[in-house]
Amino acid sequence: PLFGAKKKRFLERATSLIIARDPFERLLSSFKDKLGVRHKPTMVTWDTFGQVQRVIRREYRDGERNGTVPTFREFIKYLVGELSPNPLKMRKMTKGINEHWKPVYLNCAPCSENYTTVVKMETFSRDSLYLKQKLNLDIDVEFVRKGGREGHTTVDRTVQAFKTVGPQLIRRLYSIYKIDFDMFGYSPQKYFDITEFYLNEKDKNENK
Repeated sequence: PLFGAKKKRFLERATSLIIARDPFERLLSSFKDKLGVRHKPTMVTWDTFGQVQRVIRREYRDGERNGTVPTFREFIKYLVGELSPNPLKMRKMTKGINEHWKPVYLNCAPCSENYTTVVKMETFSRDSLYLKQKLNLDIDVEFVRKGGREGHTTVDRTVQAFKTVGPQLIRRLYSIYKIDFDMFGYSPQKYFDITEFYLNEKDKNENK
């Protein structure tokens, strides 16, 4: 690795990039891939994701049931309970936060590194074409990212998943990931609008 003046000189003539994604979409994808499956003591993931599942079962479970696999809402309760909206506190605890749900402003240091290009998952092919033309790269810009076990995690699927979470938890979670939303130009409004969904459901239940 390069350090100090050598790193600075290299980065001055290099093209550096960071890949961005809707912060809540990223959380749902991480949940489905890492916590939405059972982790056994004999598996290498037991000491990481298995232990997170045990904490969620012990501290954040909504009701009694068998198994360690949490619901998405329980995962959000875990994040809200364990993380902080205060960047200073987050920097102190950064080593203890799993990289799959660690805010990008902590994970990739965009405030200290001079990234020259931002690639977004929503426009991945177009952005890849830009890099191919700019850097004369031999890459396949028609590449489509592989979906997880349940297919691609899209914004629509994310909004549906957050309808199980509730508006109060959504607001608290947003305060933790607000810097990521602002930094990459993502709007949280589609998640805030879920409040209307809850009000409508409440009216339906009261009018039955």
